[in-house]
Amino acid sequence: MHTSRRAFVILAAVLGASSYADDGYIAYGGTAQLMNVEHSTVQMVRETVKIYCGPKYVDVKVTFTFKNHGEACRVPMGFPDYGMEKYYNVEHPESVAARSAFQWFKTWVDGEEVEAFLMRDKKDVDLTWHVKHVEFKKGQTRTVVVRYQYTPSIFAISPHMFKLTEHQSDYVYRLDYTLHTGASWRGKIEGCDVMVTFASSHLKHGVNLKPWPKLKEGAEINFTRYGKGAMLYNTRQKPAWDGKVLRWTLTNFEPDTKDDISLHYGLHITDWSKE
Repeated sequence: MHTSRRAFVILAAVLGASSYADDGYIAYGGTAQLMNVEHSTVQMVRETVKIYCGPKYVDVKVTFTFKNHGEACRVPMGFPDYGMEKYYNVEHPESVAARSAFQWFKTWVDGEEVEAFLMRDKKDVDLTWHVKHVEFKKGQTRTVVVRYQYTPSIFAISPHMFKLTEHQSDYVYRLDYTLHTGASWRGKIEGCDVMVTFASSHLKHGVNLKPWPKLKEGAEINFTRYGKGAMLYNTRQKPAWDGKVLRWTLTNFEPDTKDDISLHYGLHITDWSKE
């Protein structure tokens, strides 16, 4: 893996904001990550990600296993915290203290809760880091856990797609999980499980699991083609769905951008004339 560069490893349950910055509330988190140093001995052996998509919040618990293949070291790890509304109505957001888009955030090392401090990203004004330092003895394996909640991210849909009336509005939820930045740890990731469960309100119309369609540049996707139970994924690997859990399982891999996960689900159409 790439260990000769400044490492910012993001492993995230995220909403990619670059294309959807004006479409609704956007927030995401991510992985424990090697920060500001070049390190060649610490490997992310495996990760287990459990995401619950509720009607009012998204709950994420990530468990990482790290192994130090070298001498004792102290590693600064950061966890990304991205939110397009953290600095809403702030005239000069770069001049104010770092803010979190999460409702709350906690982290543990080998079962002991540790404190993380907020640090602004130098380039992206909407990106904050939860930073902590993890000590490794020679050859030591450690378990790092991160847990947090945030408001569900939404993606507003163009009204003409559904021929909506002036009294109607519509949106879908969007969840992203970024894997490719895990490539800056030593060696391969031996195992990765990403498991997503949903509130019953998101499943009342069933599940129509489909890959994200190929679209011409500038074209908009028509969700009506897939029905209200549409669940569209955009990633290299097809997930497994057992009626309760949506799961991606990867083994012995060096992640790249094609492994990143994007999921649209929970189509919602509101008729305000009936409210």
